[in-house]
Amino acid sequence: MEEFVFLRPVFKCILAASILVMLIVSTQKKELINEFSLWFISILCIGVSAITLFMIGFIVDEYNLGGDPQSFCMFIAIGCISGLNFIIYYRRQ
Repeated sequence: MEEFVFLRPVFKCILAASILVMLIVSTQKKELINEFSLWFISILCIGVSAITLFMIGFIVDEYNLGGDPQSFCMFIAIGCISGLNFIIYYRRQ
């Protein structure tokens, strides 16, 4: 059975954005990202990746394809990195 992998680049871009935010938060000397920005970026990344994962389920079901386990793992990684961003931000304050 074939896998549906066409939305995998969306997850990779969101994961890269989350990692970039984590690097900025962990190395910032003056406040480049404030608390509101961190909340907004993290919720946006998690929301877009959740909706994308949900839509993958509909597409896979409609075309009788297999799901993409790597996309699910990237979704979990995005959630973990977003949570880690909050921990890093609040510890540095």
